[in-house]
Amino acid sequence: MERREAFRTATAIVPVFNGCETLAQCLESLHRQGEGLTEIIAIDDSSWDVSPKILREFAAKDSRFNLVRHDRNQGLSRTLNEGLARATGDAVLIIQQDCELLGSDWVQRGLAFLGEHQTCSVSGSPEYSFRDMSHVDVAFGMLRDTFFKAESNVEELAFSEFKCDLVPRGAMLQVSFDTRFRISGEDQIASANLRSLGHRILRFRELEYVQRSGNTSSVIRQLRKEMVYGKTESGILLTTSLRIAFESSGSATSRRRLVNRGSAVLSASAFLAFLALVLLSANPLLWLLPLPIVMSRGVLVASRRQRVHQSARLPNAALAQALLIMPVADLLYSASFLSGFLAFAVAERV
Repeated sequence: MERREAFRTATAIVPVFNGCETLAQCLESLHRQGEGLTEIIAIDDSSWDVSPKILREFAAKDSRFNLVRHDRNQGLSRTLNEGLARATGDAVLIIQQDCELLGSDWVQRGLAFLGEHQTCSVSGSPEYSFRDMSHVDVAFGMLRDTFFKAESNVEELAFSEFKCDLVPRGAMLQVSFDTRFRISGEDQIASANLRSLGHRILRFRELEYVQRSGNTSSVIRQLRKEMVYGKTESGILLTTSLRIAFESSGSATSRRRLVNRGSAVLSASAFLAFLALVLLSANPLLWLLPLPIVMSRGVLVASRRQRVHQSARLPNAALAQALLIMPVADLLYSASFLSGFLAFAVAERV
């Protein structure tokens, strides 16, 4: 008879960096948690906003809070690893500063799911606070295919972003977070390593959390994120020997994200081909050859607005902005993907 492991306690790990716009809601949702959540480790990675003050206020009213402050910024991966090393619960809840648990029994229900589904990690189901988002936030969310509604009560994922995930502490200590991926990509590497241990990553629709918009509203800042994503995505593929890509084909959510990034690279290539034909060819008919690929990418982005619009009214201006930004964002992502591929390939050889 299979022995089932019991999960009675959880340690929440909250990495914090300049999160004052959303941090209070995140911490308040943890403060409301009752039985099960026995420890909250909040690690401030050298914030210069008022995040430290917010952390101290919550620590003063809840003895479960354990605050750590870095004198210099160490990055998300190292911060999470430090939290794992300090955690004492049967499971660890990794929650980002822009996420808010819905329900005061979220942790308790998550621990029950861990006990029922052996050798798995539990991923929450996101809801999005669109009224708090700028048009830029919504536009880039559509470009990245961030917004979605869970299609089933339980869905298996190829990888998790570790926005709001409950994982057995022992398993998480075995994989930890790859510090070569300082602020992006560490989640997919950890997911791949968890799956290599035989752990399934399951998203439960009833474990809802709200993901809010933080301080990434400017177009320039979002385009910089695209460059970071492109570079790290190529590193992920090389580090996992493309395993993460093959595993994504078995999960609707993971497959959709992978296809989206592939379509961005294809669209950027077609756009460059269009520019080259304009410069090198005198025949305007040839200029049109790559455009259907770019247009199909635009149609794909527009269809996401319609899908989400059924449950949340997204502004038309955000869609227009997404379509205008799309060529630039796709080009930056693709160029960074190529440079990252070369950089990681050289690093692996050295």
